[in-house]
Amino acid sequence: MTTKRTTLDEAPEGRHFLSVCNERPTLAEDFDPAASKGLGMQIVLALVGQIGGKLRIDRCTHCCGARFAVAFA
Repeated sequence: MTTKRTTLDEAPEGRHFLSVCNERPTLAEDFDPAASKGLGMQIVLALVGQIGGKLRIDRCTHCCGARFAVAFA
């Protein structure tokens, strides 16, 4: 079973920050979500674009797994 962590925080200037992470290994350093051919990533990018958000993929500070975060207003 993989532990998942989901948070919603208020960011500066009235924006919000939604992040989802798990304990699975992080993605490769050169991972480019825009170049991904996976349907899941295409859906994520389309939804982030619809809300005018910005996607960031990095390492979770709590579990050291992959973290997908979206900043939006």
